[in-house]
Amino acid sequence: MRVFVTGGSGYVGGHVVKRLLESGHSVTGLARDIRTFDMYQGMQTFHAVCGDLRQPASYADSLSGHDACIHLGFLWDDEPTEFELIDPRATIDLFRSAAEAGVARFIYTSSTAVHRPFKELMREEDHLTPSDAYGDNKLTTEIFLGA
Repeated sequence: MRVFVTGGSGYVGGHVVKRLLESGHSVTGLARDIRTFDMYQGMQTFHAVCGDLRQPASYADSLSGHDACIHLGFLWDDEPTEFELIDPRATIDLFRSAAEAGVARFIYTSSTAVHRPFKELMREEDHLTPSDAYGDNKLTTEIFLGA
């Protein structure tokens, strides 16, 4: 399977990319600075793409030919007026770009920050109560994608 991954140079994303590669999948990682993927340099089943989630034109063409897109990335903004909009907008643009490129599966990772108080067993029907601005953004994006 060919998998396009955002946030693959982060802690969780790095583990996801490693596991995908170990399982024999071909992975394309998106990053603003592809040097963050130096650990995969020379691996024939890994390809790095330089792009920015805020600029769909920087990555849209790279989505073509992938079977799945796993979105692990998250965007912060220093301006409080834009903070609540930047990550949901970027995720929606990625979702749309993946659909237009014919990507059959889109996996969006959320966070336990939308599920408070934390419980050992969480279910889809649980009431969502974000604990902070990060959780608010993840929940907003979940709602948009679900719609």
